Amino acid sequence: MKKYIVLLSVLMFFSQNVFSAVWKTIDTVKIDGVIDCLPGGGQSIYKSYPAGVYQFVLLPGTGISYNTPSKFRYTNSAFVMVLDNSASANTGEFHSYGLNTIDGNVVQTAAYPGPIGVEFFVQDWNCSDNSGSVKVQVNSFQ
Repeated sequence: MKKYIVLLSVLMFFSQNVFSAVWKTIDTVKIDGVIDCLPGGGQSIYKSYPAGVYQFVLLPGTGISYNTPSKFRYTNSAFVMVLDNSASANTGEFHSYGLNTIDGNVVQTAAYPGPIGVEFFVQDWNCSDNSGSVKVQVNSFQ
């Protein structure tokens, strides 16, 4: 019985100390419904991150109204486009993720063997009548 208690204690020690990799927040990006809106607003937010495993998390919030004068309801959604630069020196691969609370897809997890460039934006044809913003949290597995 003592052997099992010692074994259990050793396993608990290792599981808490050696195998304790966690998600760590490395960035929070605020996406404005007018300024960071494509194609009408004409700009996205660009960030670079080293190789790793990432989570893109849409944080709870009021969201964006895509037609404020018509009193459209506020929705919490955003797009994340990742350029994976590890494919070769001259080309990369794009991965696009739509984050929204309507379909329940508020977290996207992906691994990248090389450095990545990430664009954060919302999409609407007429961005000038939008209002509000959303936040996307970037977590790294460490």
